[in-house]
Amino acid sequence: MLFLVLFVYRPPNSPVSWENEFCDILSLCESISGEVVIGDLNINLLDPIQKAKWNNRICKPYSLSRRRITKAI
Repeated sequence: MLFLVLFVYRPPNSPVSWENEFCDILSLCESISGEVVIGDLNINLLDPIQKAKWNNRICKPYSLSRRRITKAI
C-alpha cells in the first residue's frame, strides 16, 4: 500500500484561494494514492461554522477523516 505524507502550512486568516489550492493538491494526491497522511491544518474545529465548512468543502468530497494519534510509535 502506498501512503503519501503531505506537508502543508495554512497561515491563520488565509484567503479562500488557499482552500482552492488545497483541493487541487488533494485531487492530485487522490490520483496517485488511496491513502494520504495530513497533519494539523490550523482550522478551528471548535467553531461550528468553520467545522461545517471544512467538513462540507474538504472532508466529505475527499473522504477524509480525523484520526488522533495518542501514542508515539
